Amino acid sequence: MHLSMKTHQLVQRTTELYLHNSIDSRLKLQKNKEVRQRRSHQLWKKKS
Repeated sequence: MHLSMKTHQLVQRTTELYLHNSIDSRLKLQKNKEVRQRRSHQLWKKKS
């Protein structure tokens, strides 16, 4: 009983970490995209 309880906690923690990380990386990707778009937009403005 005690062991399965521990395993359950571990699985839960791992799942939380995984979810947090995937959300985090998605946000980072989104941010990177925006920054890149802004940069290329500035470059485009300079050219014209």
